[in-house]
Amino acid sequence: MGVAAPWGGHAGVPLPASRRHRAEIAAHRSPVPAPAHPEQELWEARVLAALLTEYGSHRPADTGGPYGIGRVTLRPDEVVVHVARAQPARWARALLPVQRSGGGLTGVGGLRWSAGVKDVALHPAGAPQRRIRLATTFARDCHRVVAGAVRTGDLLPTDAATARR
Repeated sequence: MGVAAPWGGHAGVPLPASRRHRAEIAAHRSPVPAPAHPEQELWEARVLAALLTEYGSHRPADTGGPYGIGRVTLRPDEVVVHVARAQPARWARALLPVQRSGGGLTGVGGLRWSAGVKDVALHPAGAPQRRIRLATTFARDCHRVVAGAVRTGDLLPTDAATARR
């Protein structure tokens, strides 16, 4: 017997709504838009790898979502991430490139960030068109992490302290 695909009118999805969803997907060819720049996927993977290193096993109940991610909006020219309220400082710790006093390197090499009024845009050095925009995240969170790294004896790579370009 089994459960049919949702657009078949089974599994609790009414047939008219399922037809509308199927038509929307067919019109866009994919529910996930392809990135406008091929390197966008690599950039997103580097950021996710740094988050995985910081968070370890993901515990969405403890962090407001997987790796502190409350919601994601995919666009061809950027990914908009709504970071859970308590997580921006942890994201900044995970992503800002830092050479730890013990010798280890953490973060995303070449990361640049720029602050908007209510968001922070992350992009690799020299490629501002490859963006991950952190909605409702503020520059003060990034500044706190930079200051904390300096206080603990960790060093930012030479241009990371001024990486707000």
